[in-house]
Amino acid sequence: MTGSKMEKQENMDRIGWLERRSVLMHIAERRRGDARVLLRNKRYDGAVYLGGYVIECMLKAAICQWIGMEVIRRWLLEVIQQRERR
Repeated sequence: MTGSKMEKQENMDRIGWLERRSVLMHIAERRRGDARVLLRNKRYDGAVYLGGYVIECMLKAAICQWIGMEVIRRWLLEVIQQRERR
């Protein structure tokens, strides 16, 4: 295996815990609660910021569910590899 192919395989083998669907949903639920507290305390900038992060996490989790994988990074690497083959 060439150096480039070995690096790609190593990247495929590395799965960060943050990309897991279950973790993304857990983070979204926790931050949603934080955003509500900020909103109740009229800390609107912080509430909006966290709300955006909640949406990001939920979208990533939805993509994981849609593609039928628990981890989003693996899917993204597969898409990149398919494009490189073209």
